[in-house]
Amino acid sequence: MSCRHAGLLFALAMCQVAVIVSGQACTAADLKSLFTPCNTATGEMQSIQYFDKNCDNSGNHSVPLHSPRPTPCIKSCPSGTYYSPVTLGCEQCSPGEFSNSGGEIINTFGATLPGRFSSYCSPQPCEPWRVAPGRVYLDSGNQSVGVRHGSWFSAVDESVAVTLATVVNVINPRGGKVLFQYRVESEKSFDGLQLYFNGTLVKNADYPNVGTERFFATGIHHQFRQAAVPLPVGRTDVRFVYSKDANQLSEAGGVVDLDRAFLKDFTFEGVQMFAPYCTPCGPGEYADAKGAMDCKICAKDTFSTGGAQGCQRCGSTQWAPVGSAKCFDKLQCTAEDYVAVYGDCTVSPSDSSKYTRSRDWKLINSRCIETSSTIPASSDVACEICSPGFYVNDKLVCVPCESGSMYDSTTKQCTPCGKGSAALPIVDYSSGFDSLKGTIPQDIFSMSCSGLCSTCPEGQEWCQSAGQGFALAPFVNHDADNTIVGIRQDLANGNSYTSVLTYKFHMVSDGGISLSYGFFKQGLGNTAVPDELTATITIAGKEHLLDKYYVGPPTKPQIIQSLDGPADYELTFMVTQSGFVAPEDMYAATLLSMKITGDGRGAAGECTSCRRGHYCPGATPNFVPCPLGKSQASEGKSTCDACTGNSISKELGSIWCQSCDVGTVVSANHQLCENQCNFSFAGNRFDFTDLKGVIFGPLLPTGSRTDLTTDEMDSMNMYRFFISPCSLVNTDKENALKCSTLFGSDLEDAYSCQRLNGNQSYSAGDDLHYFVHPVTQQLTMRITGGTMCHRAGVARSTNVTFVCDPTQNGYGSMQYISEEPQCQYNFQYTSKYGCPVCTEDSFSRVETECSDEGVRSVSYFKKSFASQCHGGFAPPDQVNTTCEKCKADFYNLVWSDCENGIQTQSYVLQESHRGCVDDGTLSFPAVTSQQTCKKINAKIGANGFTFAILFVLGSVSLLFYSLYSLYYRHNRLQVEYQRLSNNAGEMAEMDDDDDDLDRHNTSSVQGSASKATSSAAVIEDE
Repeated sequence: MSCRHAGLLFALAMCQVAVIVSGQACTAADLKSLFTPCNTATGEMQSIQYFDKNCDNSGNHSVPLHSPRPTPCIKSCPSGTYYSPVTLGCEQCSPGEFSNSGGEIINTFGATLPGRFSSYCSPQPCEPWRVAPGRVYLDSGNQSVGVRHGSWFSAVDESVAVTLATVVNVINPRGGKVLFQYRVESEKSFDGLQLYFNGTLVKNADYPNVGTERFFATGIHHQFRQAAVPLPVGRTDVRFVYSKDANQLSEAGGVVDLDRAFLKDFTFEGVQMFAPYCTPCGPGEYADAKGAMDCKICAKDTFSTGGAQGCQRCGSTQWAPVGSAKCFDKLQCTAEDYVAVYGDCTVSPSDSSKYTRSRDWKLINSRCIETSSTIPASSDVACEICSPGFYVNDKLVCVPCESGSMYDSTTKQCTPCGKGSAALPIVDYSSGFDSLKGTIPQDIFSMSCSGLCSTCPEGQEWCQSAGQGFALAPFVNHDADNTIVGIRQDLANGNSYTSVLTYKFHMVSDGGISLSYGFFKQGLGNTAVPDELTATITIAGKEHLLDKYYVGPPTKPQIIQSLDGPADYELTFMVTQSGFVAPEDMYAATLLSMKITGDGRGAAGECTSCRRGHYCPGATPNFVPCPLGKSQASEGKSTCDACTGNSISKELGSIWCQSCDVGTVVSANHQLCENQCNFSFAGNRFDFTDLKGVIFGPLLPTGSRTDLTTDEMDSMNMYRFFISPCSLVNTDKENALKCSTLFGSDLEDAYSCQRLNGNQSYSAGDDLHYFVHPVTQQLTMRITGGTMCHRAGVARSTNVTFVCDPTQNGYGSMQYISEEPQCQYNFQYTSKYGCPVCTEDSFSRVETECSDEGVRSVSYFKKSFASQCHGGFAPPDQVNTTCEKCKADFYNLVWSDCENGIQTQSYVLQESHRGCVDDGTLSFPAVTSQQTCKKINAKIGANGFTFAILFVLGSVSLLFYSLYSLYYRHNRLQVEYQRLSNNAGEMAEMDDDDDDLDRHNTSSVQGSASKATSSAAVIEDE
């Protein structure tokens, strides 16, 4: 039996009884020592010796065992040593071993979370923290596992919190630390990693630009960062929480399964005073001297099997990656292990009208065996001296044509672009990166590699090296000169690493970018692209996950994205390998081509057709956006069309003019729909002129605390809303309506604002529309055109339903109701302004009979349909009038209706004198005349004819009402369509995602309506 894990004195004694009968003599090598757990009552622990295997310790050659010896629990030894139970002193670790005296290190993972961690998530369904593929780090799981229903925030609750928890007991009187590496891919300020100590949020003191008041880290951060956070003495509940408010989307591009946090390389310092033993170095590591505090990493082309004092070098026909446990056989070099190196472009000796350059080859793969037969032959290939769009001047320098002209490579002339087109500058690597001449220029591209990269200093693990991580690589037999030169990840080893290539550029005008890529097999195995390898290309904040289906060169660009200008942009090509991949199964992610239209670094080699929403008057270097009040729905136009009639254009570069909705009128310059603060429908008129300058807010979601100040709500990033129902408000801090764009600081006019804190707010609408519910007759105000919604790729909007209550005093009250998934915010406004305005027809005039004194009273009462109207027409109060005596001239002589074909005459009292009093003294001449009724061709009686007329009039009225309703709905839909068309931009159809919207350039989708300058009263809603 083994006594290795015996922890009690009795158990150890039983072990020694058992070994006596084994027959094999014990040796000093079998003797082991340990400490018992600390006795908190005495402050001591026991040093105990025992045999590690079955043996016989009797006889003359027995190995002496010392009795259990007490020693103080608080004993300190430095790193690189351990506290020996034998000597009761600090002893150095032997070569091949290391120790950390005060910390617990977790830098490798199995299939499940380490025992010290637990994880949970809420609300369900959701996924807890897990060990990521490759077992190098932990990630916060995939939260696109289902729909989470029902919360105060939304009918569909997409928020989720994923917690990784542990308890750290610091016993060192000096305190301790928790050290870890982290990175996140999240929506900035909405999703991110949070760190809590005993329930208190910990801020990121080292990288304040990475963290916020709410998050330890938020946004897109491809590189791992190191954090070291102090811990107090005692027990600390440590929780890493990844918090989200929307479905699983990475950045703006909609790449599922990447939106999460990543953690690795944990160290918990202060949890022990000494190391109880030394730890052998792992495979691929070594410690070449006594007292090592950490192990070193074996360099490239060396290996170790664990517990090593040094690394062994591979044979001449073998290779090994950094930190390898074994060597691998080299394969014979192939053409794709070389990169083409081009000479300068010169006049061809055989044809002075053409240019050629030499093409030689440089070996870039140290893992293959080179022979004379594997080296590609040198040759001369055709070339252009200058990049596309440039030409050679008399000083033999490549220069672009003058502004507004393009260089025609056929005629060798600069030609002005005609009307309807522009000479946009173009950076053109559409046939590969041959022109880079074998080296990636650091002044154009920046590179870095972190992890076990080939460029790490010898023995250093997880370094971060600038200027490394990618190399040029050829792919033969793929284009006119027999080679495509691509930019591929560095393949120096098969371990974990992250390589990042960045290209920064300035768009001088609107344009776009197109890219192609491929995965290329480097070994002889039959596997597909490994799961451990992930590659993304991020352009202007939109992330594209590279599809592993594309093995080898593609037939056309896979990534096409429109870009607005002028603006600065960044392209990032990131390749991550999250674990070891055998050499025979390795693939390289490679950028094969890139063409950017509008990049100021390039020149015009063609005339580009003018984009919709723009005009090109001829000989222009860029597209000119249509001014306010004009639009252009077609491509290739030299002018813009003025908005006419009831239409406006309030954004630069509009594709359509949009119609003003009911309740608004067109401004004289056709740039704005001006709110009249009243609305009429089906005979009812609603008047809101009293609400000019009135702002309702802060309006808080149901269940929110209402006892907080503005600063307190800002510090908690608490959403609240402000609504100005009658006038656009310049949304500045003074009136608590700071509505800036997500990535900018430009203030906007808005009717509705969503505020997060003092520096981050959003417009929830600047276009006003009214409609009346056909059944309830309730008025609804719809506000559209706000800041883009981070979830749905549409603009934020606000719905305010008016509830008629004429008894409400003042301005009434507004209440938050709900939020829709597409960032539509619903409110209810209860006030007298939800009631129609009273008119003269809203009242009935009622007269009483004459009294004995000859007096009658006249009163006015609201008709039933107008019982809740307010304002407007005010009838006189009840009045008493003297009864009027009827006179003969108050009567008219009229013909009666036709009866039996005969009409007769009679006297009828005039309506205006219907209240007069007949005292019986009036007399009228007798009427005896009669006449035959006139025939009606339709042969219907008077009553039938009247019915027919009324039926026709009723039908016409119903038809008119239906047509008006259809027109109104069509009008609203057209407004929305025109807005979306204007927002989408000309090159939207080129996007690879239907919902492509550039979040870094929200100016193209934000309204820029004229600023209203009116003093505002803020209505505080509790």
